[in-house]
Amino acid sequence: MAKILVMDDEASVGGVLQRALQMDRHEVLAFEDATLALEEVDFNEIDLVITDLVMPTPGD
Repeated sequence: MAKILVMDDEASVGGVLQRALQMDRHEVLAFEDATLALEEVDFNEIDLVITDLVMPTPGD
């Protein structure tokens, strides 16, 4: 089982990825906010990051 961080500003996309990965028994941390997701990396040992490359800039 891997710990996977999913980062996408569209909740529906992140939700689909989260459910699919959890069905394969992975632990998934899903975020719509890039700042919060990156903070989580400091506190967890993440095996894989799946991210949307075009995310809003914090404060927008």
